[in-house]
Amino acid sequence: MSKYAIISVQKERICRCIMIVEAKKVMDKKKYEEYIRKVPETIAKFGGRYLARGGQVKIVSGNWNPSRLIIVEFDSMDRFNSWWNSPEYKALAPLREQSTETNAIVIEGM
Repeated sequence: MSKYAIISVQKERICRCIMIVEAKKVMDKKKYEEYIRKVPETIAKFGGRYLARGGQVKIVSGNWNPSRLIIVEFDSMDRFNSWWNSPEYKALAPLREQSTETNAIVIEGM
């Protein structure tokens, strides 16, 4: 018999929700600046955390060349949906919609 015991530890799956936003074009800089000044408080209220906000983008494969990316993590899709549908965010969303052309996706995973 071996003097080493094999211990199996089951790790708890932690699901996260990642939102990626590409701000393709800013049409109204003043409104967009107001949006980016106010939205972080709403994200934090629902447990969201910025993983990237602006910064240099380096292409490593393909021809996608976004000028500005925002990556936000939430603990779950439920937390993301609570933020996205909240009165606080709904009040700010028109600032984004009127000031930029954006693409956004949400990914649920580990």
